[in-house]
Amino acid sequence: MSRFALPFLLAMGVSQPVMASTEEFEKAIIAALHLSEFQTMPAEQRKQLAETSLAYWKNFDSRIPRNSPADTAWLRRELDTTDTMRINRAVNSPAYAHEQLGALSTNCISIFESLLNAVGGAKATELYLWLKSTQCYSNTGTAHYQLLAGLSNGRYDGAFKMQSFTMVLSTITGKLANSIIQE
Repeated sequence: MSRFALPFLLAMGVSQPVMASTEEFEKAIIAALHLSEFQTMPAEQRKQLAETSLAYWKNFDSRIPRNSPADTAWLRRELDTTDTMRINRAVNSPAYAHEQLGALSTNCISIFESLLNAVGGAKATELYLWLKSTQCYSNTGTAHYQLLAGLSNGRYDGAFKMQSFTMVLSTITGKLANSIIQE
C-alpha cells in the first residue's frame, strides 16, 4: 500500500484487519510528520497527523487482549494490599500488562478523536491536546508491557512498531507547537 493510500482509506472509513501489522500505520505516521519540512506544520498537516495517529492507536487497541472478570478481580485483590510480594507478582503479570496497555490505547484514542475537532480551532485547546498526546509516545513501559503480555518481543521494532515515537515527540514539541503559536 502506498504512503498515500492508507490516509485515503482511513479518511474513507475503511478499516484494516484486526491483526494487521502496525508497520503500515507506522509508515503513515512517519509520512504525516512531513520530516523534510523543518519549520512549519500547517493545520491540514496537523489534521493528517491526528488522523493517522488515531488509526495507529485504534489498531494498537484492537490487538490488546482484555482481562476476564476473574483476572480483573485477581489483579485488584493483589494490588489492594501492602504485601510487596503480591504487588510485585501482580505488576509483572500479563493481566497487569493488558490493563496498562488497554488504558494507554483507550486514552490515546480519546485524545486523537478530540484533536480531529480541535485542529485549526482555538490555539490553547489544540496545544493542550497535542501536549496531552505526548503521553501516548513517551510511556517508557509500553514495550515492557507488550513483552509481559506476550504480544511483542519488548522492542520498539517488534510486532507493535513504535520506532517513530521519538520523531513524533520531537515534531509535536517542535515545529507543530511552534506552527500553532505562529498562526
